[in-house]
Amino acid sequence: MATKKKTTKTTKRRSSSSGGAKSLVNALAFWGLLFAAVVFLINAILHWTGVVLPFAGLLNMLATIALIASVFLAAWDYVKGKGKSWRTAFIFIVVVALIFLILPTFIA
Repeated sequence: MATKKKTTKTTKRRSSSSGGAKSLVNALAFWGLLFAAVVFLINAILHWTGVVLPFAGLLNMLATIALIASVFLAAWDYVKGKGKSWRTAFIFIVVVALIFLILPTFIA
């Protein structure tokens, strides 16, 4: 009588992003956060000292964009390995966020 030979198949889990791309996303997120922190700190110091800069609003908007870009990069890194509906939802959310970031500038 023949014995059955059991075979097991091992599969490797692969990451959706390479190590280099992930480190780039992390670096961009760090520098975006650092830029935003520096701009917010400078604006706070200027506000406390009573100095008014004509482009302070622009600096705040750039800092906010840097923070949002950091979040978008990290979120895309999470979403890109998911299904098409996740990527579609991500794109929709990005468009809505950008519209409501830029829209108040034109309304005021």
